[in-house]
Amino acid sequence: MRTAFHLLISFLFTIVLHTHPSTSLAPSNQTPPHNPSRRSVIKTGSTVTVSTFSSLLLPPQNAVAAPAATLALKSDYALPQIGFGLYKTAKEEVVEAASLALKAGVRYFDTAQSYGTEAELGSALKDMERRKFFVSTKIATQQNGGYVRSALKKSLRNLQMSYVDVAFIHSPIGGFDKRLITFSALRALQEEGFTRSVGVANYGLKHLKEIEKEGLELPDVVALEISPYNQHRDVVDYCNSKKIKVVCESWSKLSGKFNWGSDENFRAINEISTSHSITKAQLLTMWAVQSGFIALPRSGVKSEVERKAIDENFNVPSEKLTDEEMNILNGFERNLPTGALGRTDGWTADDIKGENWDITTAI
Repeated sequence: MRTAFHLLISFLFTIVLHTHPSTSLAPSNQTPPHNPSRRSVIKTGSTVTVSTFSSLLLPPQNAVAAPAATLALKSDYALPQIGFGLYKTAKEEVVEAASLALKAGVRYFDTAQSYGTEAELGSALKDMERRKFFVSTKIATQQNGGYVRSALKKSLRNLQMSYVDVAFIHSPIGGFDKRLITFSALRALQEEGFTRSVGVANYGLKHLKEIEKEGLELPDVVALEISPYNQHRDVVDYCNSKKIKVVCESWSKLSGKFNWGSDENFRAINEISTSHSITKAQLLTMWAVQSGFIALPRSGVKSEVERKAIDENFNVPSEKLTDEEMNILNGFERNLPTGALGRTDGWTADDIKGENWDITTAI
């Protein structure tokens, strides 16, 4: 049975971008949201083609039911500020976990092609009107636009949906050319209605500036592993200056190589959460929301504690943390690199080049 501590750190945050639906891929009740005409760059190999897409009908802004607080994206819709992430959720737990999350009020779910849980999430959501929930998924970088199209359509078939709300590039792994090809192709697929937004996950400042330097429209959302211990302030400041929303992803064992039982900062987390009569996971979710991030907590269903956490992590108290408490949490920064954390999410153990290697600086 997992402890409350493991649940605390078992929450993740993700970012979002712009996508659009195709009626050939979805049930008849999935009326696609549309986007106005815009220019999109599709890069294949060394050839760059600029095309203009025709105007498409937008749904009413209030067509999607969004619980609790939301954050408006550049792509003209608002995303719930607290969702539910499926990183490290076992396939056999997804349907029950998603059902419990829906019962708690969650309306935003994040998955990825590499998680292997898209089909299970689609099954959990198939009887719900599509406009009443949000879904993001992630794909790897690809070598040409055709492969990007195939990858996203595969995800849509798995999900039994005609569009996702955000299609992410899962990580910068693959190199400069693949990153730009994949991003440009996703923008084109956005114009076609297969995604409402385009996002990037685990990108560092240099990867975002690549997009800007190429004259492409920046993503609407960036997803990062963010916690008080690992705040990526350079990327967050850049995103804030460009009106890009940040999804906060925090994996189990935030800083797994530290001795939590004797860690001074962890004891401070315990004291603050106790003073508010909340769990540590709720405290970190409150910190993320109050910091202006989109938070994606997660939990399993194997124990009653885990099942209860699904509701707790979404329904956090409306009270604000004090400035002093936020300053204490913000003071935990350790700039923990991916290699030290030892996690893999959009890359493999073979990609990690020592403890100081970080995904946000990948070539």
